[in-house]
Amino acid sequence: YQPIPAPRSRVGKSAFVTMRGGAGKKVIIAGAPASGKGTQCEMIKTEFGLVHLSTGDMLRAAVAEGTEVGKKAKSYMDGGKLVPDEVIIGVVQDRLAMDDCKEQGWLL
Repeated sequence: YQPIPAPRSRVGKSAFVTMRGGAGKKVIIAGAPASGKGTQCEMIKTEFGLVHLSTGDMLRAAVAEGTEVGKKAKSYMDGGKLVPDEVIIGVVQDRLAMDDCKEQGWLL
């Protein structure tokens, strides 16, 4: 793994991301709420041509598609509860297995 400085945002904040080489790069960015992760992700996605993955978007898509993990997530979401880690991990694993993530790489 190779830490690289993320592109600087318009407000001057910066972050570090971990990037793994290969045909499809794998990038994970983390930070506190309102630290500029979304801004950084948009710039990184554009710069490297990665698929930007959002757990919220993935959950909504899994529920809409009626997948097994989507059904599990829906039961928690409908009850106003937090979706457990094991369900989130299942949603992420399903999405990472898709061809676009394998070929282009991904940003999470």
